[in-house]
Amino acid sequence: MRRIFTLMTILVGLFSALSGSERVRTQSARVAFFDASGCGWIAGDAGVFRSEDWGRSWETRDRGVLPTSGRVAHGKMIASGQDSAWVTDASFQDCWSAWVITGQDRLWKTNNGGIRWQEVTPKGPPHSSGRAEPLIQVMAIDPDTAFVTTPKNLHKTSDGGLTWTKYSLSPWLINPITGSLMQFVDRLHGWYLEDDPPPRFWSTRDGGEAWDKIKPDVLQDSFSEVYVRALRFVSPDLGYLVLEGPGLATPAIFHTSDAGKSWRPFGPGLGGIRPPLRSVGGVSPLPGGGLLMTYGVPPAMRIGGPLPYKNVLAVSNSNATVIYSGQSTAVIPFFISAKQGWLVVVRGQREFEVLGTKDGGTRWTSFATVRR
Repeated sequence: MRRIFTLMTILVGLFSALSGSERVRTQSARVAFFDASGCGWIAGDAGVFRSEDWGRSWETRDRGVLPTSGRVAHGKMIASGQDSAWVTDASFQDCWSAWVITGQDRLWKTNNGGIRWQEVTPKGPPHSSGRAEPLIQVMAIDPDTAFVTTPKNLHKTSDGGLTWTKYSLSPWLINPITGSLMQFVDRLHGWYLEDDPPPRFWSTRDGGEAWDKIKPDVLQDSFSEVYVRALRFVSPDLGYLVLEGPGLATPAIFHTSDAGKSWRPFGPGLGGIRPPLRSVGGVSPLPGGGLLMTYGVPPAMRIGGPLPYKNVLAVSNSNATVIYSGQSTAVIPFFISAKQGWLVVVRGQREFEVLGTKDGGTRWTSFATVRR
């Protein structure tokens, strides 16, 4: 699968305690993409980077989008006269096309590998604070088609950002501002999640004009304290649902092959995982079927202390295996097949390491360490 879904779920626990624009300004997104030609993108705290040699060397590709000089405040690079100048979300389709949201609620697009960027921010009424309408998430389908969410609206472009169509989410969503998890698999089929318990999510089959509420049969009334940690569709019909909550001893995974009409348990169960899995971070599809899940283990991060351990778990219908464990701020997996993949291991605000595997994660090779 060439496209990925942004890993904002790494910080779902933090996000759920924040509102609207505060939620997207407290932490930059961490997004990775690779393809079969050896090209890769990484966006995060340190900026936007691109590789053409399977991740062995990286060049910064955020000139004109992020400041190149300034002062560091609260761990973020702040240029003179600018605030919130970092990446809050990004979406990549191929070696050349990228869409990036920066902290000033500005959307940028490139079609030439980041050599030049064009601002394509949807125009709309200003936020009540007087700022531009907060941009929460971007999901690009191809160089011409992209979706952008704000607290109450969905914006869609079919001409590369020259014009945008706005769809209000308010008629369908009970509390739109709580839902920051949007996903589209093509120009028509998409999903939007409200993560407040009990979880609610909607699907569209016409590109966002109308939404149908979906209540999986696994979400019983007794699951009022269950959270949806991830909803990941890989086609209009095939998808995965990851649930957590006080009523569950471990996270539970469900699978649908009929667009969410029915769900069945997926995988062998996670109770036997060691180190034990208590709370899921990021979730992404594994080519060939299954999921990649990140989770942390104690000790928790201490100011001035060691980084916490982060694990990556590969889950198939018959097996669940920890394929990586190490100290980091965050770890982002991206696989282009069941065997070949990369890990971006983030350490602090301005450093990350890229690892590669060709055997499904049994062995990892360090390709590069990038500092900025």
